[in-house]
Amino acid sequence: MQGVGDAAKPGLGRSGFWAERLRRLSASEARHSPAFNRRRGHLLTLGACLILLSAPPWALFFAFTGRPVPALCEIGLALAACLVLVIKRLRLLRLASLVFTVAGVLGITALSLLVDVPTPAVPRSSHVLLLPLAVTAFFLLQHEGPRLRIGLPVLSLGAFVLLSASPGSLGFQPIMEEDGRRAALWFVSGLAGLALYAAMVVMLREATESSALEEAFGRAIAAGEIETHLQAQCDADGRLLGAEALMRWRHGSRGYVSPSEFILMAERSGLINQAGNQVLESVCAALLRWEHDPALRALTLSVNISPMQLFSGGAANRLLDQVPASVSARGVLKFELTESMFVRDFETVRSRMAQIRARGIGIALDDFGTGFSSLSYLKQLPLDELKVDQTFVQDLPGDVSAGKIARTIVQLGQDLGLSVVAEGTENLAQVQALQEMGCQVFQGYLFSRPLPVEAFESLARDVHQGLRSMAPPRA
Repeated sequence: MQGVGDAAKPGLGRSGFWAERLRRLSASEARHSPAFNRRRGHLLTLGACLILLSAPPWALFFAFTGRPVPALCEIGLALAACLVLVIKRLRLLRLASLVFTVAGVLGITALSLLVDVPTPAVPRSSHVLLLPLAVTAFFLLQHEGPRLRIGLPVLSLGAFVLLSASPGSLGFQPIMEEDGRRAALWFVSGLAGLALYAAMVVMLREATESSALEEAFGRAIAAGEIETHLQAQCDADGRLLGAEALMRWRHGSRGYVSPSEFILMAERSGLINQAGNQVLESVCAALLRWEHDPALRALTLSVNISPMQLFSGGAANRLLDQVPASVSARGVLKFELTESMFVRDFETVRSRMAQIRARGIGIALDDFGTGFSSLSYLKQLPLDELKVDQTFVQDLPGDVSAGKIARTIVQLGQDLGLSVVAEGTENLAQVQALQEMGCQVFQGYLFSRPLPVEAFESLARDVHQGLRSMAPPRA
């Protein structure tokens, strides 16, 4: 399938292509909770440090004893560990996880074959490091697609089984004395045990905290702690056009919990269905109140809809039944869908979207450009709006690659007759750059932070009466 990123490749050049790949890797980190990213970073640091504690001494030993091939293997592992630490410092944890796992499997397998050749007196030992590596990889890559999430841990386990079930030399000759290999057996076994224990502790903490967070979120739904905040959408002159409804969790003791901490958990647990329905109910209630308010009745509201709200049994009909007829008749409500929904059966997706449009509800494609949706499919969908993801806005106007991609998205939206909204606009330079591309609607801190519904209503009335202006200050 050809995604928007692929469509932009000819204009990006080689450097722009790799810059965009790094941008996507970086953007993916924001989709995981800070707690998970923190634990993943700790585990990567621990794994890299264990390699750096063991590989250089062995590399020196092999070098001084005239064994260049195993010395190079150890040096390669040490360099990979250094690379992992550098990539981690750049906050590209997904890339660091892939490098760590692949380098670990290749390096340990090579050392097991070339150095740790079993003898009748001393069995092979280095391959046991593949066990903690498999467990670690399963944790590090748990949010990846099945090819990586399952494939790399299985590859590590498969290499372990192959080396365990082949006690012979596989054609290689021992290059170490048995006394040295016996000492290495104790060292490697202890290292493997330490690594496995560390991985299990991290996984247990993740499971325990995720369970506690899920329980607390379920109680919050029942207690009415899920709130709706609205973030303004304006034109470049500050004219208020509408807002996006955002879910916020006001914890009884912690205050507001970051969405990055609970949204993914809510989607995995299915609680997003109930919480999302509460947000939609709040939005519909607001639109009903605004119907007779001259300051508010022309404003549109967008609501993020999760896949569960559309695709679980009968959910779509229940979702649409929540929308009052007067709201849908006025055309002031939009559902925001993400590209991830397109991995489902396309005909089912299109059917659900047709149901939405038949009720008079608009459809916006959120975070456009971060996924890999097919452009040939895109033109067949009943869309009203494209939203340029903030990862392409935040580096404007200085980043040439980001500018080319943003321009491609804006042009695509115009060619398809869709409205285009730029998310994450935080300064005037970004707005001016996007205006030059043809984008006319903006959402971001430059205009307004997300506000509780009552505060947004007060803001809109003040703007309507001329008491406040949302136009960004110009030089």
